[in-house]
Amino acid sequence: MDASSLSSSSSSYSGLDVDFCRAVAAGLFGGDGTAVEFVDLSSGSEGYEKLSNLEVDVMAGGTWNLENDVQEASTGLGFAFSQPYFYGYSEEEDNLCLVTREDDQDWLTFVFWTVAATIHAEEHDITQELYSDMPTIYVYGASLDRMFQDVIFSVGNYGEIYNRSLQELIPRRGRNRLNSGMHPGPQHYPMPGLI
Repeated sequence: MDASSLSSSSSSYSGLDVDFCRAVAAGLFGGDGTAVEFVDLSSGSEGYEKLSNLEVDVMAGGTWNLENDVQEASTGLGFAFSQPYFYGYSEEEDNLCLVTREDDQDWLTFVFWTVAATIHAEEHDITQELYSDMPTIYVYGASLDRMFQDVIFSVGNYGEIYNRSLQELIPRRGRNRLNSGMHPGPQHYPMPGLI
């Protein structure tokens, strides 16, 4: 089952992809995870085309592989990817990432670090309730110094996002857990240097 297609039966958007889009909005707009406009896409190639035509800023649910990174088939362009926020349960299954154009280094790193912040928060037991324990940063200027706090305030850490979006349908196991001695193997790993 594709995690990107999972949502509740309500009329509002919900699910793993949606929460990561809301996380980006929260980081950018002072904790307001609702400051996002969702665009329904019929296929991944449509998403890459809309990215390349500047019709969307971020695409959720993209697959990070060599082709899409260097020369995606429908556009002939390379794209930038967050670290994966969902892995299929076998090596052959897709990973899911947020995708941006490669032409704005600040934007693509902002999106990358937004996803990384949720994983960092889980690793350090920082929940939505404890969002203020996330570090402040000044990489993107003083107006965004609380971006990591705003992300966690809005959507919670990776575990909270997963539990809210998928746990009942796809219990968390395998590569969708943090690396630890109890769960060895290639799972989520927050990149060093967040603080």
